[in-house]
Amino acid sequence: MKILKLITLIPILTIFACDKNCYESSRNDNIFMGDITNMLVTQYDTFIIGNINQEASIEFDMNRDNVSDFRLTSKLIGLPYNAQKPETKFLCLNSNCKVYEQYSTDTIFYRHYEDILYSDDWPNIISITHRIGFSCYRMTHNNSDSIFCIQPATLYPHYFYSTDEISRTDTFLSDTINLNVGSDGFNFENCPPTVNSGGPYIENDIPVYYQVSYHYSCHAIPNNEIVYLGIKLTDSFGEKLGWIKLALMDRYKLLIFETAIQE
Repeated sequence: MKILKLITLIPILTIFACDKNCYESSRNDNIFMGDITNMLVTQYDTFIIGNINQEASIEFDMNRDNVSDFRLTSKLIGLPYNAQKPETKFLCLNSNCKVYEQYSTDTIFYRHYEDILYSDDWPNIISITHRIGFSCYRMTHNNSDSIFCIQPATLYPHYFYSTDEISRTDTFLSDTINLNVGSDGFNFENCPPTVNSGGPYIENDIPVYYQVSYHYSCHAIPNNEIVYLGIKLTDSFGEKLGWIKLALMDRYKLLIFETAIQE
């Protein structure tokens, strides 16, 4: 009787011995954006639109274990009837949830020109404004801007298009990323700007102003395009790759189409 019990338990133990290593070995080490083969897919077709200083958000339970893995947020920062700053973020909610990021070495360009305001009895000058711009891309068609500095390799969020590929060995971090990187995306630690906005300063009896602007959208999700975020999730069944399909409009309105994670 004892022998029969032992024999009966062997196949049961064999079944449960197929742990996360067994499941991982059956999964591909890479996936393609938009491909739903052997993927657990969740449809959304949902808009997430924040308001002035009021955040709207959506959370994703990618593997359907009743625990949220990622969150997308949308809001406008500012005051009514004034300029507002759009803010859209993607958050990994625990250390087992990671988003694809990529190293990039950015060239920062510099542009400077004078805006002179003359009085009616020209050439008398009323004021001079120095307009100075910093950007991660060329600001003029004739390349009249100059290279201000070259930033060291830094990790940035990265978006994909349909059929783009990601792999388990790529760089994934449990992080919070800004999807619409603006002027706050600049890191001048290695090449600080030599001038700031301000004025008037009196030079030769003429008021002089400095107006400094920053243009940093090289790593932001483009507006009005369907893109994908690559993600990696580790649960009791091992590492799984996945994607989130979305579109960004007006730098803060999010349209979520669907998500997918390896089975």
